[in-house]
Amino acid sequence: MRKVISILFIAVLFASHLGYYFVYIFQQHQIKEAVKKQLLSSIPASSLELIVAGQNPSFRWEEAGKEFSQNGQLYDVVRSVIKNGVTILYCLSDTKEKDLLLHLGKAVKAATGKAGKQSIQTPVIDLMVQDISCIVAVHPFISQQYPAFDAAVMAFSKKVNAPPPRA
Repeated sequence: MRKVISILFIAVLFASHLGYYFVYIFQQHQIKEAVKKQLLSSIPASSLELIVAGQNPSFRWEEAGKEFSQNGQLYDVVRSVIKNGVTILYCLSDTKEKDLLLHLGKAVKAATGKAGKQSIQTPVIDLMVQDISCIVAVHPFISQQYPAFDAAVMAFSKKVNAPPPRA
């Protein structure tokens, strides 16, 4: 019984300290999938390849309904249409996808006018601003929960003598 309780206690500690990381990775994966789906759906039909599913013997699904390989080439499925019992896939080959994402990245950099070094530093600044805005946004709720709370306490800072004076 003691072993079970200690294992549960360690599991709770592990989940409280590292669980947020796994949740973050999962949410990041979901967001990437949604962005990719939106990006692929905005591609005009003229730049997509039409492939009939299962017609070629080398056709093999990598991820059902999302990605397949045919003749050694990987394809991403943008949309599929069933006509007369035949599934027609509107696809984008991975080489075209890489080119598309490369051009998209260049277009975003050109539109924002940011060089490589600035774009690396920007997320850090954004995180700092988000942290500050979180403190400001939470402040009214703290005041409501704790009426004795004073904003001056948060803003007050006292100079610390270093090293401390000797007694």
